[in-house]
Amino acid sequence: MRLLGIVSLTVLQVLLGGSLARAKPVTTTITFTTRAYYRMDEAALLNMLKSPDAGDRRGAAYEIGSRGLTQHLGAIQSLFNDPDLWVRAKAAAAAFSLGDKGAGSLLRQMLEDADPWVVSTVAQPLVSDGDAKALEIARKLSKHTHVTVRRHAFAALWSSPDQEASYNALASALGDDLVAARIDAVRALGKRHTKRALDILAARLPLAPSEHLERWTVALAIKNNDTWASVPVLIELVADPDPMIGVQAFMKLRDVHRTDGPGYEAIKTPDGIREAADKWRRWWNQEGSIHPPDDRLPRPESK
Repeated sequence: MRLLGIVSLTVLQVLLGGSLARAKPVTTTITFTTRAYYRMDEAALLNMLKSPDAGDRRGAAYEIGSRGLTQHLGAIQSLFNDPDLWVRAKAAAAAFSLGDKGAGSLLRQMLEDADPWVVSTVAQPLVSDGDAKALEIARKLSKHTHVTVRRHAFAALWSSPDQEASYNALASALGDDLVAARIDAVRALGKRHTKRALDILAARLPLAPSEHLERWTVALAIKNNDTWASVPVLIELVADPDPMIGVQAFMKLRDVHRTDGPGYEAIKTPDGIREAADKWRRWWNQEGSIHPPDDRLPRPESK
């Protein structure tokens, strides 16, 4: 099915030497086309694989792979010698996802391509395979010059059953030049309820106030860490210069220590915030040692 989109742009054409009042409206029509491959049935997709349009062949190959239509693996493999590099990349990636591990050799050849988007296309299925070879490829690609390739590699390393390699990759990603890769790593660490993840996150807190998005993401990840090790870090965040971070830390601590902890009226003034933090510090200094750092915090409803 072909979808036609028509955009009409009305611009004001000001005549030379004239005023805005004399401007004449001019309408420009821009037409673009795309195909809704996800709406096509299998027969239509197979026809698209033979289309003279390389975009159609790419789109159909991707859709067949994403649907897991293993019965059409042969049709996908017929595109391995396609004259278009992008078609070959999409076809090899689709075949690999459909169980043709032999397509891996073609994918690995394309890892050396100069086009980072081709590398990104073929890297994703390769590094997601989960075996030792996939992790080796992911380690190599984690140093690629293009951030999208690095993000695929980091994601594969983070999900590795090798916890040491996984944590090392997360720590490495936090030093990436691109904020998107760093935030990916922060969010991944936020899903790990361990003291080790907490320590890595806490080390990121001395970010400049101008790096608000990343700092906010780190603070939320610490809040979601849900281990007793996070409590002293949250106590220090109560008086954070960013009031929204302070409120989030305050609310989490209220859930942990609601019985005789500071009430919400404390966050109305700077003095109240400081007093609340001091009260929680005293409580933690007295009772913190009885809680194993990696143990999960109690749920609010269980107290």
